[in-house]
Amino acid sequence: MGFEYKIDCTVSVLTPGRGKKRTVARGWLYDIGASGARIFLNEPLPLNATFTLDVHLPNPNSKIITIRFKSRVTGVYYGPPYELVLCFLGKGDFIRGKVAQFREGSQLVRTKGSYRWIH
Repeated sequence: MGFEYKIDCTVSVLTPGRGKKRTVARGWLYDIGASGARIFLNEPLPLNATFTLDVHLPNPNSKIITIRFKSRVTGVYYGPPYELVLCFLGKGDFIRGKVAQFREGSQLVRTKGSYRWIH
């Protein structure tokens, strides 16, 4: 039996592969486990699409810890916001010195009984 954790933090969806990454979407993590996660985005991603997911974990030192996962979309539940079920395609990597930059004036969206920021 796998463990699942609910953590309030932001995520970035990036282009897959090596080299310079381009941000495709920003959203919110709903829950995460050893083999995958569920996230909320304003726009859906295609089923079976592969991409890089950056999870920006809050840190008491006011710095952000980012963990990067290669991921594949295994489920899409239509919104908005759209709930995406992801499968990790390997272990996560810590990204050092990564700072999440989010736009001011983001829209507050109520999902699953709690408030979440969707960018």
